Amino acid sequence: MEKEEQVIVERLEAAATLLEKALSWLEERQGALSGEVERISATVEQSRRETELAERLSAAERELAEVKAAGPSSVLNPMRRTVPAATSEMSAKVRWMCAPLTRH
Repeated sequence: MEKEEQVIVERLEAAATLLEKALSWLEERQGALSGEVERISATVEQSRRETELAERLSAAERELAEVKAAGPSSVLNPMRRTVPAATSEMSAKVRWMCAPLTRH
């Protein structure tokens, strides 16, 4: 019986060695897979960022097209603070015409 027990112990030791090797291989593989998952995550995040930037670019291009379509006068001077000469002349005439009415 002792010989049978010795054979069983040797087989168990061999199985344990194989299990340890398999565990070691699985741990290495898990590390590699973890790195792959991180790379995939980074790729997905980069893709999302590229999509966001493409949307912002499209919005900027639309806005630029609207500005161009608005005409050159509003583009050249969008916040004009002076009145055109014709308006000044008309205002002066109206004041001159109304002046006699306000003196009474």
